[in-house]
Amino acid sequence: MCDDSMMPDLDAPRIDLPRKRLMVVTFGLLLSMMLSALDTSIVATAMPRIIAELSGLEYYAWVTTAYLVTSTTIIPISGKLGDLFGRKRFIQGGMIGFVAASALCGIAQSMPQLVAARALQGVFGGFLTSSALGSMADLYLPATRAKMQGVFVSVFAFAGIAGPTLGGILTDQFGWRYVFYINLPVGILASLVVALAMPKIPSNATWRHIDVPVDLRKPDRNLRVQDAPLSGTLRDDPAAHRPGSSRQGAGSGRRDPREPAGSRSRGAWSPDPVSR
Repeated sequence: MCDDSMMPDLDAPRIDLPRKRLMVVTFGLLLSMMLSALDTSIVATAMPRIIAELSGLEYYAWVTTAYLVTSTTIIPISGKLGDLFGRKRFIQGGMIGFVAASALCGIAQSMPQLVAARALQGVFGGFLTSSALGSMADLYLPATRAKMQGVFVSVFAFAGIAGPTLGGILTDQFGWRYVFYINLPVGILASLVVALAMPKIPSNATWRHIDVPVDLRKPDRNLRVQDAPLSGTLRDDPAAHRPGSSRQGAGSGRRDPREPAGSRSRGAWSPDPVSR
C-alpha cells in the first residue's frame, strides 16, 4: 500500500510560499490585470466629454484602437521575454510605465497627444496582461492552475461590467481626466505589492537566447531541414532522389499498383520499418 503522506501535494504552489504571502501576490497580480482590462471599457464612457473638450472627432476611434493595437502586438513579445528573464521585472516595469502613460493621458491637451499617450499605455498594458497570466505557471502547479486561470480571466468579465459604470461616475463627478488619474494610486499599490511579496525567479538566460539561427544566404535550406523529420529523408541528399536508390521510397513497404507483378526483384523489396 502507498502511504498518503509520501504522495506529492498537487495543490501546493510551484514556488514554496506561505499561503498568506501567495494570496498577497495573487492580489497584486489581479490588481495589475484589472488596470489593463478596465482601461478599455472605462474610457469609452468618457469619450463624448473628451471629444467635446479637445475637439477631434476624427480621432474618436483611435483613442481605443491605439491602445488595443499596441497591447495586442506586445503581448506575445513580452510573454517570450518573461519566459526567458522572469516575469517580476516585466510586471514592475509594465506597472511603472502604465502609471506614467496614464498621467500623460490625463494631461493631454489635444486629441493627437491623447492618442499617442494611449498607444504608449497599450504597450505597458500588454506587458501587464501577459506577465500576470504567465505568472500562474510560476506560482501554481497544474492542479491549482486551472482554477486560478478562471479567477484571472474573470477579471475581464468584471471589467466589462464595471468599467462603463465607473467611467460614467468619474466623468460626471470629477471630469474625464480622472478616468486616467484613477490608475495612479491603484497602480502604485499593485506595484508595491508585487515588489515586496512576489519572489524573483533566477534565470540564466541572456539576450542571445532571443535570436533564432537562420542562414539568410540559403533561406530554402532552413525550410528543408525543418521538413526533414516529417518526410523521412533529407531533401538535400541527392542519393534520396537518384533513380533505383534504396533510399527512394524507403519506408513505404508496398508495391506500386501500376507496376507489373514480378518486375521488382526480391532484393529491392524492403518491409515497412514502422510495421515491424
